[in-house]
Amino acid sequence: METPVLIIGSGLAGLSAVYQMIQQGVPCTLVTKSPKVLEGSNSVYAQGGIVYKAEQGDPEDLVEDVLNAGDHINFLEAVQQLAHEGVEYVQDVLINKAKTPFDQKNGRFHLTKEAAHQHPRILHVKDSTGKSIMSSLWALVKESPLVQVLEDHTLVDLLTSGHNCAGYEFKYRPNRCLGAFLYDSKSATVKMIKAQYTLLCTGGVGQLYEFHTNAEHAYGSGLAVANRAKVRVINARFIQFHPTALWTPHKGRRFLISEALRGEGARLMNKDGKYIMDEYPLKDLESRAVVSQVIMEELQQSQHEFVYLNLADHYKGSIPIKDRFPGIYEHCLQEGIDITSEPIPVVPAEHFSCGGIYVDLDGQTELEGLFAAGEVACSGVHGANRLASTSLLECLTWGTKAGQKISELYSSTTAQDQVVLDKAFSLLEEWQSFGSEICNEQDVEIEKDRMRKIMWDCVGILRTKERLLEAKDALRQLWKEIDAKYASYALSEPLIELRHMIEAAYLITVSASSHTSLKEDNLGGHVLVEGE
Repeated sequence: METPVLIIGSGLAGLSAVYQMIQQGVPCTLVTKSPKVLEGSNSVYAQGGIVYKAEQGDPEDLVEDVLNAGDHINFLEAVQQLAHEGVEYVQDVLINKAKTPFDQKNGRFHLTKEAAHQHPRILHVKDSTGKSIMSSLWALVKESPLVQVLEDHTLVDLLTSGHNCAGYEFKYRPNRCLGAFLYDSKSATVKMIKAQYTLLCTGGVGQLYEFHTNAEHAYGSGLAVANRAKVRVINARFIQFHPTALWTPHKGRRFLISEALRGEGARLMNKDGKYIMDEYPLKDLESRAVVSQVIMEELQQSQHEFVYLNLADHYKGSIPIKDRFPGIYEHCLQEGIDITSEPIPVVPAEHFSCGGIYVDLDGQTELEGLFAAGEVACSGVHGANRLASTSLLECLTWGTKAGQKISELYSSTTAQDQVVLDKAFSLLEEWQSFGSEICNEQDVEIEKDRMRKIMWDCVGILRTKERLLEAKDALRQLWKEIDAKYASYALSEPLIELRHMIEAAYLITVSASSHTSLKEDNLGGHVLVEGE
């Protein structure tokens, strides 16, 4: 099939772009790996809120807070765009148009404060902000005849003129993205989707780690396909670990205990009841990188499996705990923990990728025709470490900017440009299948687990040069084994995921191991201890 604009990923970045397409009258196709649009994205899981504007000091103070959290390894223009334009998009799109029901008190928005923020400036809908934003925005766009939705479709690879066109004519032209190959899970077939513009909104990389807070589809597919297309990926080593995920004995996704609890007064303490953040200027509201490091060091010294987050004794809010945090209250209660009367066992977990596909202020990559927005992209806004509750704002801002820029480019396409595009489309080669035998899913899961353990042990919160080199060698060998499988077996969803995961994991590891002498290796949630 052919579509003017192909948007891969149905989180907030993707839906924000869709909204702009509709506003400009540009037809688009939205792709989601999930059975339904409002399932499977990290945006839906966001609890704490979205940055808005403080009653005083912003946007300048917000710029300062973002830079401080990222240790000033940020792109200032991107931070300014987030702080100035992003807040206006919250007002225009989410408040005025989508009517997102943000919590209010006495007729005004209830603004909360989170770690490393100078002021309360965060809008929320109790503790399920992402779900509410997504539902309200999807309701705004889902009925439009300009939007076609492909559910249960998995990204296989990008289509580019230099790699996928038959003959040599387009080998001599500047390379251009022309769409993507998608795997239809229902029919078990590969589809070629031709597009003048493609926007990647594929999310994060949580599935590469043993312990994470991400959705099940966050396995680095966008990084992998971009790397294969020779698109620049930057800052891949900056992986943020959220300090407070609910401790459970099993591996995989861990339930997030929002930073908003610490914003409302919750304190971190060890098994002996000692508060572990007292020696730091902002105490429990230090940045995520600092708090995660302190917790890991405490766990290493104590040999305990978790620390405690004490909300019951320190809550400062005027709303009862179970009404302010109903989702967290109910989930913890199901685990046998009453957060209104007892501390919560918590541990750090992989949470957010601060690096990604290099994009400019409009979400454009260095490959013509390809855009990226949201967690998969890196505009430089976060630097080494993301400020709390800026992720949804980033998705809204760059999804909106990308949608606006794509609409502008599409509208200004000349007849001559269209002739070249049509010829490129006509020369695209169909998908070539490999073997007919289906790969054993259990074998795939074993290799995923091997990879996750390497990443957690060696490319996690506490890194050393030796561990990173060990991980690099182990992942390189595993990649060879996975490539052999990919070339031998029939294509399947688990096999596609595995291929994406190993490439994304290797990118992160190479980035980390290549920067062990630089100051920023002590940032973004990592500590390098030379000679360990």
